[in-house]
Amino acid sequence: TAKANDFFRTPKSLVQKMIVLADIQPTDIILEPSAGDGAIADELIKINSHLDVCEINPKFQEILKQKGYNLVAEDFLWYHRQEIYDKIIANVPFSNEVKHFLHAYKLLKPKGKLVSIASAGVTFRTTKLYQELKTLNPKFIPLPEKSFAESGTLVNSF
Repeated sequence: TAKANDFFRTPKSLVQKMIVLADIQPTDIILEPSAGDGAIADELIKINSHLDVCEINPKFQEILKQKGYNLVAEDFLWYHRQEIYDKIIANVPFSNEVKHFLHAYKLLKPKGKLVSIASAGVTFRTTKLYQELKTLNPKFIPLPEKSFAESGTLVNSF
């Protein structure tokens, strides 16, 4: 089950930046893993209707279903559909972010793009999984300090 303290709603201003970075096109097939209550999906759906979501929390699953989103899996880490998505846009739980990132790359089409919020740990952690992530040459863009203040945390993120 998801950790209650692992959910921090993505502020709308950050979602807009993520959409620009991902270069979302109306024809893209998009996935939002760990969709929470739909803060990212609510903005994505305005420009693209080819959107799937995953969410492990039953309360948030119900909210997503009520909003009409296509819930394709409860636990994203168990979701398998190889190379189907053009773009994956995410704010994953920091408690197991690297597993989410590595799994997301497997779901992308060869020229697909992953844009996600990440903890500062992605830049300095050296565990085997973080080393594996770094072999994929991800680009990390620091977010301004207090980017998530309105969501209840001051953690630095990328």
